[in-house]
Amino acid sequence: MLWGLDEYDTGELVDLLADRSLARFNSGLMGLHDLQHDFAVKRAGDLPALHSRLVETYRKECPDGWHSGPDDGYFFSHLAYHLLHSGRKEALKRLLLDYRWLEARLEKTDITYLISDYDLLAEDEELGLLQHGLRLSSHVLFRDSKELSGQLLGRMQRIDLQGIKGLMQQVGGAKGHPWLRLITSSLTAPGGPLIRSLIGHAGWVNAVALIADGRRAVSASDDQTLKVWDIDSGKLLRTLEGHAGEVRAVALTADGRLAVSASNDRTLKVWDLENGKLLRTLEGHASAVNAVALTADGRLAVSASYDETLKVWDLESCKLIRTLEGHAARVSAVALIADGRRAVSASDDQTLKVWDIENGSEICSFTGDSSITSCAVSPDGLTIVAGEASGRVHFLRLEGVPDS
Repeated sequence: MLWGLDEYDTGELVDLLADRSLARFNSGLMGLHDLQHDFAVKRAGDLPALHSRLVETYRKECPDGWHSGPDDGYFFSHLAYHLLHSGRKEALKRLLLDYRWLEARLEKTDITYLISDYDLLAEDEELGLLQHGLRLSSHVLFRDSKELSGQLLGRMQRIDLQGIKGLMQQVGGAKGHPWLRLITSSLTAPGGPLIRSLIGHAGWVNAVALIADGRRAVSASDDQTLKVWDIDSGKLLRTLEGHAGEVRAVALTADGRLAVSASNDRTLKVWDLENGKLLRTLEGHASAVNAVALTADGRLAVSASYDETLKVWDLESCKLIRTLEGHAARVSAVALIADGRRAVSASDDQTLKVWDIENGSEICSFTGDSSITSCAVSPDGLTIVAGEASGRVHFLRLEGVPDS
């Protein structure tokens, strides 16, 4: 019941709020619009006391510890939040270092929600290391939460901090079932540069592209698929299937809506990243397509192929606009200058070429000592970096070009 209303009036009020888009429902719980939320908070009065009352009410239902709490769809997801806002930081820290709670939280929710609990005490060194350790293990724990003990021991048993050492002692206790215990810390430990691993491809990963907001990534693999990942959680969002050969490259439009992939099946494919649908296939190359780059406006794509050519495509009409010919061996890489008018290509013929993609002409060329395998262009469009099979890296300046 709400604000002194009886059961029936409360039901009518809830229906009214929902009908007027002032409230939303998720798993049987009601969330209020910001205005209604603020009003409810003001009417509530002493919020820490209310949080405390809720915690104490739940405590009575957990005679064997918090891990034995009720599976009511709310408790396991929100206990940490209520402990913090009832002023019980030490109790919250003990909870987040309690192996039984970690197991229960994983069983009732998933690793993403467990990791987010540690943000509530972000300034705590021990909890920060534990959060990082869980993040490193997230790709494993998504698949099988029962590997929690092995993952923690493999990453954290050498950490000499009291809370972590206590957790390791809990992890090493009797399981009541057969399990493989790591004797040494043989997995990547928290505190280093690695944040998490994204695992799901069944073959080599050849390329990856990030959406502009940095929250999602798209990978291309020899398993003939592309995969869309949530970077924050490590979750696989969807798999893009349709190529009949290894996927060699992927490029994204600036708005993150479309992906263009290049494959050994001699095609490029255009994908809608929101729903994973294949929108169109671009055919025209006579051999495997190694690389693809998009203009900033997402209107054109330039592809590079083993057939010794580059091709310029109109993505909206799916038409081939022109072919750029001049290389004498397979073209390994392509990059676009920011203005979208020029492209740079790298080839096994030991040359780096700059092209005018509006008329298809070759502007200039540089010859190295071995195959040129990669290239990139600085944002100002003047500095070009090229990598050679010999191991050399060349830094070049584009000069003498009008408007450059």
